[in-house]
Amino acid sequence: MARAGQLVLGLLLVLGLLTTSLASREAGSRGRRVMEPREREEEERGRRRHRGREEEEERRGLYPQIELGRPREQLQSEGGRLRVWSEEIDAIRNAHVGIAELDLEENGLLVPQYTDADKIAYVLQGCGKMGAVIPGAESEYRRTYIRKVQRGDVIALPKGTVYWWYNDGNERHRILWAGDTSYGANPGRFHQFGLAGSKQARFGSVLHGFSKDTLAKAWGVDEQTIQTLLENQNEAGIVKAKQKIHFPEIPERRSWIREEGGEEEERNYLKETSDPFYFEELKYSMRDEFPDFYVKNGGALNRVNCHKLPALHQIGFSAVKVSLEKNAMMAPSFVRNGHQLFYFTRGNGRVQVASGDGENVLDQEVREGTVLVIPQFFPSVKIAGDQGLEWIKLVTSSSPFTTFLAGKNSVYRGIPKQVTAAAFNVDEEQLRELGRDEEVFFPPSKRGGRGRQDNERYGGIGKKPESEEQQKRREEEEQSRRRREQEEERCRREEERRREEERHQPRKQEEEQRRRREEEERRKHQREVPAANWAVASTRGACS
Repeated sequence: MARAGQLVLGLLLVLGLLTTSLASREAGSRGRRVMEPREREEEERGRRRHRGREEEEERRGLYPQIELGRPREQLQSEGGRLRVWSEEIDAIRNAHVGIAELDLEENGLLVPQYTDADKIAYVLQGCGKMGAVIPGAESEYRRTYIRKVQRGDVIALPKGTVYWWYNDGNERHRILWAGDTSYGANPGRFHQFGLAGSKQARFGSVLHGFSKDTLAKAWGVDEQTIQTLLENQNEAGIVKAKQKIHFPEIPERRSWIREEGGEEEERNYLKETSDPFYFEELKYSMRDEFPDFYVKNGGALNRVNCHKLPALHQIGFSAVKVSLEKNAMMAPSFVRNGHQLFYFTRGNGRVQVASGDGENVLDQEVREGTVLVIPQFFPSVKIAGDQGLEWIKLVTSSSPFTTFLAGKNSVYRGIPKQVTAAAFNVDEEQLRELGRDEEVFFPPSKRGGRGRQDNERYGGIGKKPESEEQQKRREEEEQSRRRREQEEERCRREEERRREEERHQPRKQEEEQRRRREEEERRKHQREVPAANWAVASTRGACS
């Protein structure tokens, strides 16, 4: 009986719970308002926007950050400042490059130091002196490297090279640095090892890591002298000289050996330069150089690669300076063997970057001071505004290879038009209007261009072939252009040779005067010796 009562009680409890649940559901359905069609549409749009934001964030996460923004100030003193772009930026970290800008005030000095990264430098503003120490040289003259640097100069700095920088001008001296940090302690960051200055995190002198008695023994001085050297300077990294620093004029080794060195000097020179870690010249100037490529009303381009500056082969970088005329365009292109760092130095314009899946990674207005890092294989296009556009490009390859997607040297011109038509799903006749006659730079006033005879022969993109008269005229213009370039190159070399002779003229005059003095002394000695012999003989005769 007791068990039966318990079962009845349990059934009653279950029925009560079910009744309560059904009642609450009925009340909820009665209280819920039926949504209007407009409200349902708004809710659906909200869901789509939310999904769109999530997809956009996911898409952005797939591609590196192209525009780097403004650098942060890492070091500041009376002598100048050092600004760096953070290694936390994806484009910098993925490319394993470090980027910095050195800004020296008048009499500002970057103390002697070395870094853990191969670096390339480009002078953005002002002029100054740069010095380095050539390792393995036998004499102080050969170890010392000093050059005047100014806007437009490219400098190679192999890792571990001790160097310094000084602003001896009357304006600010700004230098852009980029370096390969793959083998450094932190990818994307330079590590400086100062050889002078105070004790400070990241920029202090390494000498403070040794005891005073150790340095005293190493340098052969007393500890008081060491204490003075370590404590007299209150700044680290960048200091301000109390007075102007003057440097001797040091000629380039190659020209000195060619003109004044003997066979022994030449043998020693060849022995030194056979060392793979030897570097002779670290600077190349684009300031007054004729453009490597020029299109009227389009733009001009200058390259500095390992063929012009062999030291770049060791550090794995190159530089390109580009100047676009107003409203001109540089053909869409990509670099297949290096990342590209763009620093825009003048004007305004627009840059677009595309990805491999057809997404627009960047579409942005640029102006002076904008810095971009475009990864290898990512195609980009640059369009100048009404002020024109100039930039310096540093590439992580000593000899970069650029592929163009438009213009006279476009890769499309090498693709048979049957293949191109099938790929675009258009008629072959429509492809005849594609293509421009210019290379690299497109002036704003022209649209389209005439095709080449080879395009029709091999089926590439282009217009109808040129007539024989047009082809002959074009060939004559090309030959005339080449003759002008050769003449300009000859004049430039002649001017360089003349300047070299003028620079070494004082030394030659001193050498000639020295030789004349030696010749006069030799002749005088030859006259004096017979007279002395005659006097001795006369004395002996008198004595006898």
